[in-house]
Amino acid sequence: MINKPNKTFERLTFNSDSINQLQKQIFDLHIERYEFASEYVFDKNVLDIACGVGYGSKILADNGAKRVLGIDISKDAIDEANALFKNDKTIFITSDYKYVDKPLICSALNDPTFDGFDVIISFETIEHLERPDNFLEVILKFLKVNGKFIISVPVTPSMDANPFHLHDFTNRKMQRLLNSKGLLIEVIHEQVQHYNPLKVKKDFNEMGRNDLRKNLLSYYLSHPLKFFLRLQSTIIIGFNNIYNIYVTKKAN
Repeated sequence: MINKPNKTFERLTFNSDSINQLQKQIFDLHIERYEFASEYVFDKNVLDIACGVGYGSKILADNGAKRVLGIDISKDAIDEANALFKNDKTIFITSDYKYVDKPLICSALNDPTFDGFDVIISFETIEHLERPDNFLEVILKFLKVNGKFIISVPVTPSMDANPFHLHDFTNRKMQRLLNSKGLLIEVIHEQVQHYNPLKVKKDFNEMGRNDLRKNLLSYYLSHPLKFFLRLQSTIIIGFNNIYNIYVTKKAN
């Protein structure tokens, strides 16, 4: 079960508290992403970036990955991951992706001959980063040629409601970014999340969450383009958020 991780949906955690429908919906989306990615990890060495408390890394290991190294910037999350899921196949370390280097990985894996990951996974991460291009460059450093990079991202507006997001991506924008770094897109898997705009704020308030932007009207007044993006999205697809999972291959 999941509930109240630092009072934000940006970090999912496990405990025995009850969860409401919105929490379960978010959790199910995350589980679906990892189950989808599991199709690509059999007998592979896998890096799970922004692994949180490690439940996704466990799914990958349970579905045949040779080894999974999970990294996350949150020490609390990694402490929980190590307590719950660390074993011979799943290893967790606290690190910002920018500071991961080969000696750190070799030490974590106890493998001085490490020469790259077969699969790298990062879900719901890139929209939080100041420099998405730099993030992909770091990925490429540790991904083997012909290795898979699997990434998920919201492709409908999210910055207006979520103050933790630094970028709005569209499918076209994301494809251009990935291709510009030599990552060839092989599969795109779409997830649709329906939301009730009349209930979202109430649900978050009941959970004591701080994910939602406090003064949305003020934000729209200072960012009118974001209002029109939200309006356009609502007219076209209704009250739905769309997340795309991209399976890519490193070309060279």
